Amino acid sequence: MSEEQQQDPKQQKISLPGDTVTQALNRLVANGELDEEARADVWWFYAYAQENNMTIEEAGRAINASASTAHRIFTGTYGAKYDALVDAIRKFRTLQAARGNRKKIGFIETGIWAKIDAVCRHALHEQIPVFIFGDS
Repeated sequence: MSEEQQQDPKQQKISLPGDTVTQALNRLVANGELDEEARADVWWFYAYAQENNMTIEEAGRAINASASTAHRIFTGTYGAKYDALVDAIRKFRTLQAARGNRKKIGFIETGIWAKIDAVCRHALHEQIPVFIFGDS
């Protein structure tokens, strides 16, 4: 068994093919469970999750739902009204759009960080507790 198969399925990257999601969304629209706008929102969420290498668990958390609910959204097998889930996706999308304007500068290593890193590594290696205190 490969390492990926041994891993918790909720922690694996979303592996549903796009055509499976498209077929599910088309079926939901044809059945009147989703309108075109809701389909576009769910498709955006799927594409966002794929693009950002989210796990199914992370996708669920992003919309305050479980991993199985996120999976059911993408496969069209939720079994209840999609209104609340689509609203959650829309809220998440709005939040991501607002965050998109921020610049990501990455982590900046400082002299203080180097000291904290050394102390933490020593504590980990020696299996001992340490205290770090001082000005923030």
